[in-house]
Amino acid sequence: MDYYFWRDKTGHEIDLLGAKATTLLAIEIKAGKTVNSDYFTDLSYFSKIQTSQKKVVKYVVYGGDTTQQQQKQGTIILGKNAFLHGLSEPDPISIG
Repeated sequence: MDYYFWRDKTGHEIDLLGAKATTLLAIEIKAGKTVNSDYFTDLSYFSKIQTSQKKVVKYVVYGGDTTQQQQKQGTIILGKNAFLHGLSEPDPISIG
């Protein structure tokens, strides 16, 4: 899978954007060791404006160690170690 950086003319951006047959992966990468609500702003914006019929799977990768599913935002939060470990797998980020 190829990944791209995405930014619109108003400054909203997604650090990594990838596509599979029926799914778009939108990944924000943050250095902070605690999750901040600002991390979700551009992911939510992108989900609202994207026009394809593909499902958007949202990830936040941050500098902490805890991996969790954030129900309110529908975002998977990965600690840096979980993300780096996943990169070594044959299919780095699997989609259900």
